[in-house]
Amino acid sequence: MRFLDDRRGLLTAICLGLVFSPLQSILFVTFGAAITTTLVDSIVGLGLKPHVYWLMRSANAVIWFALFGILFGVPLGLGVKAHVFRYWLVFVLAVTGANVVLSLWSEIGLGAVLVTRGLPEYWLYLVAVLCFASATPWVQRQFAGAQMLRPNPPVNADARDVPAHASGRAARAGYRARRRRSKQSDVPRS
Repeated sequence: MRFLDDRRGLLTAICLGLVFSPLQSILFVTFGAAITTTLVDSIVGLGLKPHVYWLMRSANAVIWFALFGILFGVPLGLGVKAHVFRYWLVFVLAVTGANVVLSLWSEIGLGAVLVTRGLPEYWLYLVAVLCFASATPWVQRQFAGAQMLRPNPPVNADARDVPAHASGRAARAGYRARRRRSKQSDVPRS
């Protein structure tokens, strides 16, 4: 039952699932024709006119796979702590619920949900979300220890003798104290 205790993960999956279908429709209406026209022109220009339907459909699927993976998979992967597959299932349930509610206002009714479920691209886009959501924690772990930007060197005069790997006031103070002790031990005593 710890799965249900992660409210942030559940909220992320549900919110992304509820937004998926409306945003998908907006993106298809806004950019779908432009992308498809460009692809068809490119395929015909390459002399592959007999294969234009399948090449266009495949290229469209790859473009939208990457787009939906980035738009929904990365936030889902960042929003959950563990068990990405479980939260993806919650995401799919939220998408289905949103589709059922939205289909009640369409002319086709619940048939719209059945029509969209029959398209392989629909499932491909949902799997894209799973793939990108699963890859996001791995990428995050790979870059967690890496330092993207090096800190600027200290400007004050006391920090000039601090080694490059030491940082912070405590490190400088400890370094100066060790240096004083070593200088005192180097002085010959008579």
